[in-house]
Amino acid sequence: LPPGGIATFRVTALGAAPLSYQWQMNKTNLSDDGNISGSTTTNLTVTSVSAANVGTYSVIVTNSDGSAASLGAPLIILPAGVTLLTFGDLPDTTTGQPITNGYNGLLWTNFYELDGVNTPNYRPGSTAGVISTNNVAYNGYGPPASITRSNGSFNLYSAYLTSAFYDGLPVAVLGYAATALIYSNSYTLSDTLPTLISFNYSNVTEVAFASTNSSEYFVMDNVALTLNGPVIITSQPASQAL
Repeated sequence: LPPGGIATFRVTALGAAPLSYQWQMNKTNLSDDGNISGSTTTNLTVTSVSAANVGTYSVIVTNSDGSAASLGAPLIILPAGVTLLTFGDLPDTTTGQPITNGYNGLLWTNFYELDGVNTPNYRPGSTAGVISTNNVAYNGYGPPASITRSNGSFNLYSAYLTSAFYDGLPVAVLGYAATALIYSNSYTLSDTLPTLISFNYSNVTEVAFASTNSSEYFVMDNVALTLNGPVIITSQPASQAL
């Protein structure tokens, strides 16, 4: 998140009612105070994020039969100038619609946006993949998808990826500078827990995503990136005479 941003953590749990919730930061119980709210509910919100809020957030869910602790979710502050795409400024839809080319200065090929909170429950990973606001991006119904910049390059720092249906979905991510492949990585995605991936791809013109199972898709949220300026040739090649 950028300094001053809003972070929302969500949890779902099953068990005999009533269920009680206690959120923690770095294993220390939180309480509602100042910029913290929802510390004993399913949704924890941290507003006006500052360095004091950086840490790992988790929740303990308890009923009369015992308690269970969630995995930890990190909250980090992005460097100055980094843009965080939450897709919350796109229209909410539970059926999905293409992300318009030009969104945040990029071309989006086969990427759609979806209201992951209110989507039908046959897409469980779409809900699990929501990090902030309701919306997520996804590769349209399985085929490869890409983000491209035609008049410059960009740096892709990180994003959360989650499989929509299939636990253990393999996804390949390729980073190009013009036609040159300069980054190539593979990841395995859960359909219940978002995976924070630190790409750290610098000066790329295209990043392509492909799930190896063509009938399955993944969702993406909280994409951290910066746009670089257009390419400028500062020294032209000199003529050669041999």
